Amino acid sequence: MPSSAPGRPPRKRAIVYVDGFNLFYGVLKGSSHKWLNLERFFCRLRQDDDVQKIRYFTAEVKQTSTRRFHWIFSASPNFQRQYLWAVGVP
Repeated sequence: MPSSAPGRPPRKRAIVYVDGFNLFYGVLKGSSHKWLNLERFFCRLRQDDDVQKIRYFTAEVKQTSTRRFHWIFSASPNFQRQYLWAVGVP
């Protein structure tokens, strides 16, 4: 996350908070961008800011037998753990 270049005014510092549930089900599900590099994405999105940190929050996926919410909870808890590990979420 680069800082200001010499001779340019200091950039505003930013901390990005990501709601992982809404990011996945609102943007990434059904797309080819599941392995989105969040750091690169937000640094490009906020080019005038100095992105200091990216905080990723999500709810734990639980298996359910309820058909009403099957579309939300169709991913297994194992898949979620693998995904979070792969994108670098501790």
